[in-house]
Parts: sequence; C-alpha cells; structure tokens
Amino acid sequence: MFELDKNLANDTFFVSDLKNCRLLLMNNANFLWLILVPRIVGAVELIDISIETQTEILQEINLVAKIMQKKFLPHKLNIATLGNVVRQLHIHIVARFVDDVAFPKPVWGSEIKKYNENESSDLILQIKEELLKFEQESDNKIKQLLYRSIHRGCKETDFLIGEFAKKKIHFFGPQELKLFADFIIEDDMLIYDWVLMKREIPQNYKKMVKDIREFHKIV
Repeated sequence: MFELDKNLANDTFFVSDLKNCRLLLMNNANFLWLILVPRIVGAVELIDISIETQTEILQEINLVAKIMQKKFLPHKLNIATLGNVVRQLHIHIVARFVDDVAFPKPVWGSEIKKYNENESSDLILQIKEELLKFEQESDNKIKQLLYRSIHRGCKETDFLIGEFAKKKIHFFGPQELKLFADFIIEDDMLIYDWVLMKREIPQNYKKMVKDIREFHKIV
C-alpha cells in the first residue's frame, strides 16, 4: 500500500490525487511550490517505473505546470526530481518570480515562511478549481471523440475504433487524446488497412494501432 514519506507529509498540504500522483502544496509561502508524488510503492527513481507509467506521470507534470503557468504567470518554472533527503520519488514544480526571496538562486536552503490557514486554503482552492476546469474540458473532448469514433459511416471502423474507444478513452492522458483525435480523422480504409497490417503504419500511429489490435485480439 502506498504511504507518503513522513517528511513530505509534515512539510506539505494535500491538494488532490491525480490518476498516478498525489499533488501537494509545499508549506512555504515564499514560493508557489507544488510537489507530485507517484503513488507507486517503492519507487525511488523514474527508471523504477514502466515507460508507459512514466509517460502518464509526465502528462500530469505537464498539466500541473501548465496550470501554474496560466493561472499565476511566473517568470520561470523550476521542475526537478532530487531525492537526496527524501528518497521516495517526487517531482518539484516551483513557480519563480523575479521578486521572490531567492531569485535567481535555487529555492533550496532559502528562508521558510509558513502559510497561515486562510492563505493555504485559498491557494489550494484555486488549484483545485483549475484542475476541475481541466477535467470538465477533458470530459467534453472525450464525449466528442467517442461520438466520432462510433459514428464513422463505415461499420468495420465503427466497430474497430468505437469499441476500443468505449473501453479505453477514459484512461487516455492529454497527449493520447490529441493523438487519438488525429488518428480518427484519417480515412476509414487507411485505418482499416493499418489495423489489419495491410499497409505500412505511420510511426506516430504505431502504438495506437498496436493497442487496437491487442484490444480486438487480432493476431
């Protein structure tokens, strides 16, 4: 069972659980500092995790970073995984401003100023609202893609893509959704031939086609 390192638990506030990671707010009001902790037992390094899960975690890093960039307009984002003190795998995402107390130096080793309860609660609420907006946008996009997957006008690809999408699309990250959106606007006969291995598959679609073939148990 996943357990958060005690040092991280003591130094942060809980924000939200994403698909793979726990999102935390560092208790240091001098910096807008979020931490993502993959909920994977025993993970110390990124290389301890499968490539597929690494990709999903990267998508969550991108999501949090984009929220911070859009909402708070930092001068720069510092993204790092260190773990010299806390070995449990965790990723720091720190918004830097030219007037913060340490700029342009690293935040580590600088003064710590604890949040008061209202400050931390307000900031966590803002971040949660941005996460909710993203979820709602993703839900709308998923509905549109699912409809287009099922109603293609070609019964063969309706089945091949539609059934796959019904079961898998809700687990797609942002990059996978974008790739799937590009994939399903391709010509039906091209897609059909790719899935049946009758034509060479473009490099960017090879994993998508492989997943569809495995889903339908095509050998």
